[in-house]
Amino acid sequence: MTIAGRITLSTVAVILLTALVLALAVDFGIRRSLTRSEFERQQAFAERLAADLNGDVRGMREDAAALVLATPAAELLTAPGGAQRDRAKDEVLRAFRAELAAKPRYLQLRIIGEADGGREVVRVERSGEGEPVRTVADADLQPKGDRPYFTDTVSLPQGGIYVSPLELNREHGQVQTPHMPVVRAGAPVYSPDGRAIGALVVNVDMRSALEHLRAGAADGAYLVDTKGDYLILPDRKRDFGFELGPAKRLQDDFPGLAAVPAAAKPLSMEIKGPTGEQLVVAAAPVSLGGGPRVVVVTMTPSDRAAATTGAGRAIVIASLFAALLGAVAAVLVARSVSRPLVQITEAAKGFMKAGDLDLPKQRIGEVGVLADTLEHMHATIRERTAAQQRLAAIVTSTDDAILSKDLSGRITSWNHGAEVLFGYDEAEAVGQPMSLIIPPSLADEERRLVERIGRGERIEHFETRRQRRDGSEVEVSVALSPLRDAQGRIVGASSINRDITELRRAAAELAQQEHRLRQVIDASASAMLMVDNERTIQLANTQAETLFGYPREELVGQKIEMLVPPAHRGEHPEHVSGFFAKPEARAMGSGRELFGLRGDGSEVPVEIGLNPIEMAEGVFTLASIIDITERKRHEDELRRSNAELEQFAYIASHDLQEPLRMVASYTELLAARYSGKLDEKADKYIHYASDGARRMQQLITDLLAYSRVGSQGKPLAPVDSQAVVSGVAELFTARLEELGGEVEVENLPLVMADEGQLRQLFQNLIGNAIKFRGEAPPKVVVTARRERGRWAFSVKDNGIGLDMRHASRIFDMFQRLHERGKFEGSGIGLAIAKRIVERHGGRLWLDSEPGKGATFFFTLQAA
Repeated sequence: MTIAGRITLSTVAVILLTALVLALAVDFGIRRSLTRSEFERQQAFAERLAADLNGDVRGMREDAAALVLATPAAELLTAPGGAQRDRAKDEVLRAFRAELAAKPRYLQLRIIGEADGGREVVRVERSGEGEPVRTVADADLQPKGDRPYFTDTVSLPQGGIYVSPLELNREHGQVQTPHMPVVRAGAPVYSPDGRAIGALVVNVDMRSALEHLRAGAADGAYLVDTKGDYLILPDRKRDFGFELGPAKRLQDDFPGLAAVPAAAKPLSMEIKGPTGEQLVVAAAPVSLGGGPRVVVVTMTPSDRAAATTGAGRAIVIASLFAALLGAVAAVLVARSVSRPLVQITEAAKGFMKAGDLDLPKQRIGEVGVLADTLEHMHATIRERTAAQQRLAAIVTSTDDAILSKDLSGRITSWNHGAEVLFGYDEAEAVGQPMSLIIPPSLADEERRLVERIGRGERIEHFETRRQRRDGSEVEVSVALSPLRDAQGRIVGASSINRDITELRRAAAELAQQEHRLRQVIDASASAMLMVDNERTIQLANTQAETLFGYPREELVGQKIEMLVPPAHRGEHPEHVSGFFAKPEARAMGSGRELFGLRGDGSEVPVEIGLNPIEMAEGVFTLASIIDITERKRHEDELRRSNAELEQFAYIASHDLQEPLRMVASYTELLAARYSGKLDEKADKYIHYASDGARRMQQLITDLLAYSRVGSQGKPLAPVDSQAVVSGVAELFTARLEELGGEVEVENLPLVMADEGQLRQLFQNLIGNAIKFRGEAPPKVVVTARRERGRWAFSVKDNGIGLDMRHASRIFDMFQRLHERGKFEGSGIGLAIAKRIVERHGGRLWLDSEPGKGATFFFTLQAA
């Protein structure tokens, strides 16, 4: 067959095959792209619906925990009756009504006591979202002691939060009609002696949230629990059917979705529907409010992409038609190709015989392409020759010892680096056996290496020892590669030897440092755990064994979550990832109580400090863990004692007011009637009695204000401190104008505070600045700056100042640095200010110098 014939046949075959493959690939790509796009869109849509649903209940856990702390719930459940119980009940009802007024989706707030069969003690409710709030009469309160949301809540430790499944509300044991889907959050109520005595329960109306879920899915949305029971589905008559009687589950209607209810992560798939139609399904699991998991399921008919896939078939047909046209053109072109090919063939023969490349001068069309190709090959050969020369120069100049040897173990090449490392020059080494540089004790090692090279293996970074000319040994890292001849047969090996003496020394020093660190950790008085970024325990000291009740070998290699209580275990991996994303020394769980889980199943309160440690294997977390059981016991005792003292101070000061008013009134009557009618001593005694009664009244009033800081404080909420300080400054406007003074207020932030107490704090500090002024007109400057997640405020004046030796005294009750009469007041204002700051979790201190004013500092939590 002629050249033209061969070219024609091969060209036609290649064109047809290429067109067919290309058309099939395009069709397959279109189909796959459409399917993947539909899966991704459907899954993202389901995840968004799940996130929206969870957003409707996200705050109820925090609200339940806050209400237990902010209301006298324990007092209501433990008070024997009378005025104390009535006062506690009024405070609880007031707080509940305010909470429901602020949260339109909250249906009920109630406290259930363990006494009387778990009967409701108080309940505030509304009939639906946005409806009026009402207080349920005592006669209508119901026993709830057998309900899981009550029994599970009271079994939680103090501070724990229960979240119920999404279910239909029940009244008097029957499903409420019309149906009312709810989610409940419960917080246990503990008595001062540590007993669980009841529960605070929040009911959230989920109707609007579920309607929003329905509205968001054009083809209908499904919501199922982990068993596959329907909560909602397009057929509304079957909503919550499992609570009303026997009902089908998701896997009954859609066998292909049997794995969906148990899914822990979002997924998407394509299944056949009940009538045989293809469906694209996406599922997104979500734990509502951190409670039991539900799964949002969306379905879309997958035949929506059928019209588009026709484009792929059209491409296949068009490609085949183009291939046929190309084949016809190839026959015509082949005739014009044969003559130029003969010319190029003759030129190639001349190149093979003489090495000269005599190409045609005219390079048009195919002749030009082939001529250029041969010329390029000729240039490539020259470049490769030059590259080999450059490679030889690199081998000669590198610091690594590079040598080659044959399969008998004789050295065949030797570079400058080998001369420096081993002490032999090239002439001395080439032709010698490898035993020239191998210690006698490693002769068998060299033999095994040669055998592996003979099998075609590459050996990289093999660490061993070599021997220098002076007999000393050097640590080296060796890389071996087989050398082949033109026929591909292995004829030897190349060897790159790198001196790793310094590297080994550095590694030994690092290992010694790590050993010392481990010794220090093991000797620590605190429990210490070292954890890697996979949350695996790598090191545990003796104190950790003692604290958690596990021997060390049972801790090392296990996940850190084995020591985390089950209630917090699910969220812990995310916290660990967050720390490794931004490793820095800090306390763990700031603002939260932390507990560890012992081997016997008991929980222990702990305080944990985290420190990132860089080691040879990477970054680790070193956790220092302290058992604070005794500290918490002392704190609880102190808190209880303080509460009792506050109550005593409040009652005592309140009960003393009436007799003191009587004493003051009668002494004032005596002074009015008999002043000047008796002798001078009598007038003086009457004055002393009247003045003493007034001062005693003031002291009792101040004592009452001091006790109210802790007993009648409101829950902390976001407060605009700028507005509070501006309001306080207005109270002193007249006095400042009289004195020619001023109050400067910089931009102040939002803080978490009791607004009334924050106002009293600034009033005391600014009032003191004006009271203890110097000769110059008073000037007060109020500023704030951000420090470690909190706001540090300063109130600076230009008054008389004080000696810092007395700095601690002025925060004590009734302490004065000046004689009575020189400055008004009882000396309790700063004690109240300190108590307010400490109730807000902050610290109050000052800096001052006599004659140069004073600056009071305090910290508050950022909003």
